[in-house]
Amino acid sequence: MPLAVQPLTLQDIPRLVEISFLSLSQSGFFRSVGKIPNPDSIAFIDLLSPSERKDIQIAHLTETWGKDPTLKILKAVDVETGEMVAFAMWHIFKGREGLEIWQKMVGSGELERSVPKGILGREREVRGWAFCWGKLNVVRRELFGPSGREHCLLKLLCTDPTHERRGAGSLLVQWGCDIADAAKIESYLEASKKGYPVYLREGFEAVVLRDGKESVIQFDVSQFTGRGGTEGDIVTIRPMVRKAR
Repeated sequence: MPLAVQPLTLQDIPRLVEISFLSLSQSGFFRSVGKIPNPDSIAFIDLLSPSERKDIQIAHLTETWGKDPTLKILKAVDVETGEMVAFAMWHIFKGREGLEIWQKMVGSGELERSVPKGILGREREVRGWAFCWGKLNVVRRELFGPSGREHCLLKLLCTDPTHERRGAGSLLVQWGCDIADAAKIESYLEASKKGYPVYLREGFEAVVLRDGKESVIQFDVSQFTGRGGTEGDIVTIRPMVRKAR
């Protein structure tokens, strides 16, 4: 059954959150920042139920809807059934306004202000939020410089596991790449181990450091998940870029 890319609507937010929970359920990164449940911790008790966490994410996305002009949220929809099977969050950083938003996003002070209200006061998750996103922002500043430069950022891509291998991810990635190509700017993302080969096929390349080695962001989040340092708590992310075509 064919898929189509469409803009996300406010009415789609609950389904977006549902897909993110299904797709990211084992992610140490997203457990650490409080975006998904953390049910199998051996050190902490998750005092929020899955439904409460969903409500927090729905409320946060609804409250911030339309406030960031650089953010474009797309969905992949089954044309025959109308079901949303995947989504992507793209930032398009163009012009002075776009770069000012990028500078604010990667600044250390912005991390605390961007925490969803539902996890404010939950010290471990607030620290996890600042720790995890801070690791990515350090690399973003190193790559794009303190003032930044125009580019498109694929912030998040999630597919409902029951709809994988249908090409939804490729369609959503290509949407942003087409925008970047038209503007003659590069695209950037941070790939998980699972996503890395997918993005290679879409024309992205690993960021190479001055010593000739590929850039790899790796850190341990067990202090936030309480899972005892399992393999899933070692976050490994590979920065990738795609030049405009």
